[in-house]
Amino acid sequence: LVEEIIRQEFDEKQAAYPEQALKAFYDQHLSEFVQPERVRTAQLFLAAAEGDKAARTRAKARATELLAQLQENEARADASHPEHTQYRPELFSELARKESQDPSIQAAGGILRWMSRDEMGAQYSLDLVAVVFGLDPQSPPRLLEEGRGFRIVKLLGRQASMNRAFTDPAVRETVQRSLFREERTKAFEAYTEKLKADAKVAIDEKVLEGVSVPGGAGTP
Repeated sequence: LVEEIIRQEFDEKQAAYPEQALKAFYDQHLSEFVQPERVRTAQLFLAAAEGDKAARTRAKARATELLAQLQENEARADASHPEHTQYRPELFSELARKESQDPSIQAAGGILRWMSRDEMGAQYSLDLVAVVFGLDPQSPPRLLEEGRGFRIVKLLGRQASMNRAFTDPAVRETVQRSLFREERTKAFEAYTEKLKADAKVAIDEKVLEGVSVPGGAGTP
């Protein structure tokens, strides 16, 4: 009965929304239809000021050691590798938490959020963007020398760009369905509240407190 009421009151009354309403919904949910290419990386950063030769020598030596560990570990990832049982997928995160000197990277265990070229360029550098977006997930970790220090970076995943224009009939149909579902949910909630109000349901708390349910938890 409930399903039949829903069908009659809502599903059979699906509106043909005006152009303005569809475009407004599309604009409000633009990120679902238009996205730049994005990547996710694992990073480890060792700080060393550009003018401090001694610090840079130490940082580069340590970064090279860490890179060797990570590359050796990556080589064991393939199940056919004779040392596959020694592969540790969590190694990058462990080293990032222990060694990284960028607090945001350290706190995230080296695993950063998905970023577009613009987002990564604004937070890090255009040089890093050029390198990272030229990698693929099968590439081994890379060591990059920067003005502030040395960065080990590994590409974890890539999301292709998406540009689904509002003028695309398939997009308009998606918007139509999504808008209907959203309004249907609101209308259903309002409808059930109206039914409750019309039914004048009253709860007698005193009577309810005295109800004992056989086999229940013991608390009314």
